[in-house]
Amino acid sequence: MRMEPARCSIPWSLEFDRMRVKLLSHTELEAVKHVLRVKNVSFDPSQLLDHVVYMFEIEDCSRVTTHQLVRHRLASYDQESQRFSSASREGFVTPPSVQSNESAMRVYDQALKAAYQAFESMIALGVPKEDARYVLPNAIKTK
Repeated sequence: MRMEPARCSIPWSLEFDRMRVKLLSHTELEAVKHVLRVKNVSFDPSQLLDHVVYMFEIEDCSRVTTHQLVRHRLASYDQESQRFSSASREGFVTPPSVQSNESAMRVYDQALKAAYQAFESMIALGVPKEDARYVLPNAIKTK
């Protein structure tokens, strides 16, 4: 029997090709065993994985992608806050299907430009950044 890699038909999965994922830290399995032994906790070896922690940083993905990741609740997540980070015109993710279509790219670019200009105008008018961000699209990059 020959095994084939799983195919994913979810459109936002194409964004994974551009994301940067970095392992920041992890719990060694032996450390978990040691703590459980020191605390005199009886355990089945299959339960060890319940106590292992991996911390990743994922960059250059859209808020659309992060919302897809967190909806499955396979882990606990922290996400960069738009309230305190700075939005920039270059900080948007463009889907491959839009990039490959010149007409769609023009429409997309105009929409992003209009949203970003509205954001900057609201800031200039004294609207707090945390309220002005509501006009920014889900295509904004996050980590």
